Amino acid sequence: MGQGVRQSPIIVWVVTGRILFMRPVIIVSGASSSLGVILCQELVENGYKVYAGYHFNRAKILRNQYIVPIKLDITSSDSCKKAISKTISKEKSFFALINLVAISPSGETLDFSVSDFQKILDVNVVGSFRLIHEVLPKLPKNGRIINIGSLSGLISFPKFSLYSASKFALRVYITNGCRKEDTLSTSPQEQLPSFLFHLLHRVQQEIEFQH
Repeated sequence: MGQGVRQSPIIVWVVTGRILFMRPVIIVSGASSSLGVILCQELVENGYKVYAGYHFNRAKILRNQYIVPIKLDITSSDSCKKAISKTISKEKSFFALINLVAISPSGETLDFSVSDFQKILDVNVVGSFRLIHEVLPKLPKNGRIINIGSLSGLISFPKFSLYSASKFALRVYITNGCRKEDTLSTSPQEQLPSFLFHLLHRVQQEIEFQH
């Protein structure tokens, strides 16, 4: 999966005769999921330091000096604020946010209650907005916000209609809609999982050009 992804540039500082290597920091929500574990490992292998957000299953996050588990409940504005503040207090700055966390319950549409649908939206749509709301004012000009989309946000599959609705909302409102707002210094991008590593490769090339 990592083939074709070039190692990211690592910022180098020379302090009192010593060379210090600074890895760009990326915050990842949903890092304890199967895709999240793979993504965090790929990021570290390509020169990043990852703050791996989890709500449950901390044990699934890989133990690595460049992977820092951080408690993150994206259904709580207070939890999102604390996670971002903790990251900044330790790192002073960060390069990117990757919104990965999502839930995808399946079943006949009318078998779900209104509260079930609200929970799906709170995690898959509002949760991403909570993090973006905290991150955007603190993101550097060359920073990135990446929302992980889904094919279900383009095509509705049987028994996944509510999940599809949430992913469509993420794509249309939070991602595409924000791009049209001139006041935002960085517009969120959407990537399907299969295209994520291609995007990271392109971003790395842009950073190298800027440096």
